[in-house]
Amino acid sequence: MTGYEKPDQKLGKTIEYVDSETGVRYIFPVPEEHQGKKNVVLITEHPNFTLETDGKTRIVQAKEVGMVSEFPVASENWYLGDQKYDIPTGKKVDGNNEAARYLWRIDKRVGLVARGYDGNWDGGDRRSGGLDDRPSEALGVAIEAASGGAPKKLQVETADNGIAIKGVTLEEFRTLLGNANADVQGILETVRSEKLTAVRQLLQALEIKG
Repeated sequence: MTGYEKPDQKLGKTIEYVDSETGVRYIFPVPEEHQGKKNVVLITEHPNFTLETDGKTRIVQAKEVGMVSEFPVASENWYLGDQKYDIPTGKKVDGNNEAARYLWRIDKRVGLVARGYDGNWDGGDRRSGGLDDRPSEALGVAIEAASGGAPKKLQVETADNGIAIKGVTLEEFRTLLGNANADVQGILETVRSEKLTAVRQLLQALEIKG
């Protein structure tokens, strides 16, 4: 998770950014030791931060906050990555340098870093650093499996009165549905509801009555 201010503007007590698609506001509290600095990007890494939800506001609660200085003002240029986070920093360099990173930034922002997700920036070698997209932009999802390993595969068979699902107990299936519904509700906070119509209809069809 990163946060940076407008070029040449000193950091105050917070960095604030509003997702233009959803209207959700993201706030990155600035540690006292970094207040007053300019042209820097603040960074906190998983699992050292959480997002506190307050209505349509998301507040970054970080246990540790790092900083990269000389954060470039100009977007869409090549820079060397810093040694700790590999975030573009310093002066422009030649893109033929394998250590170079292509930077995408906007005026100011709070959000995650995407590494070469577009596939068109640099031939797909993941040397690009996207610090410009909205949090609601669809970039994919990373899943952390439970300690028991990957979930069991469900076996779906036709039956006289509908379909028969095997491979899990009734309670396990109820839990899967509950988790899926909770995930959908979380996604709806950042994605327009019509984009998930088919998923919501499927979950409703799978609801267990009684």
